[in-house]
Amino acid sequence: MKSSTKKTLIVGGVIIGIAAGGGFGVGFFLAKQLKPDVTVIVGGDAAAYEADVDAAYAKYQRAKSSGDFLSALTPDELVNVSYRLFDEHPTHYATGVGATVANTLGLSVIQKIYSTYVKVNDRFFEESASVSDMVNIHNRMYEDKTNTVMYWGKTGDYATYTPETVTNEEYAELMGSNVSKGLRYIVSEKTCVYAASTASGDPSTSASIQGDKIVVELELDPATSVLHYVRQMKNISNLMAYPTFDYVHLTVTMDKALNLESMSTHEAYTATLSSGIGSPLEGRIKTVYSSDGNEVIPAVTDIIAYPDEL
Repeated sequence: MKSSTKKTLIVGGVIIGIAAGGGFGVGFFLAKQLKPDVTVIVGGDAAAYEADVDAAYAKYQRAKSSGDFLSALTPDELVNVSYRLFDEHPTHYATGVGATVANTLGLSVIQKIYSTYVKVNDRFFEESASVSDMVNIHNRMYEDKTNTVMYWGKTGDYATYTPETVTNEEYAELMGSNVSKGLRYIVSEKTCVYAASTASGDPSTSASIQGDKIVVELELDPATSVLHYVRQMKNISNLMAYPTFDYVHLTVTMDKALNLESMSTHEAYTATLSSGIGSPLEGRIKTVYSSDGNEVIPAVTDIIAYPDEL
């Protein structure tokens, strides 16, 4: 980073993931909290858990003649190939809507989450907003071939922000991945959990045909699947330690040609601020994807309207 400015509330993006991400971003209000035991995670070797997307893509290419991707690819391969196909479009668009809930000592705070992701050739855009009566966070990031420009603040009036520019390498080091990376969770055979009973309460890892769609359920290891994502959460919010996840579950829907249509995320974790104050949170967000060729990079002054739900 070229600035020492500290942000004190978590903000992420699509993927989603929330943002990212894939994944979701969260902003939360903490009050009357007990100080939890803090485990300072020193990181992990994310590369050791990454999927071999090239190998999965080769399997996809071999299966194209039959179109029987469900038999040819494992659930994690289906998701990685679907995101790769999405990334191959010269332009594409994603919108995410959801919420997080903090519940501690009888206090329940709901934070609405909104995100937008746009690709136009070699330029990328991400907006991440976290809104409630108590907290308002509005972030935008613009990535080109060399740099990422960040607008981070508390209102949607981005024209009044003082932007900060970092190289794409600096941004990836800080946030765990670039704006241009769509899936910010690590999805691989090493991070998928196969079990009859899941920590999230969602279906176990599996893939099935439902009507004219393929639906993939991914129960992910809450430690290894978030090795990139937790860096974004910790550094953007000045946390004492990486958030500790209880569970991560993704439900990914695609058509039978593996064109990405939506991802729903369900996760729970505890975040601890630099003060030592922490809170357990549960969040859900749904992101929908399109690649109709009509996408444009929003200007700083453009206002993005979001639905109440997707």
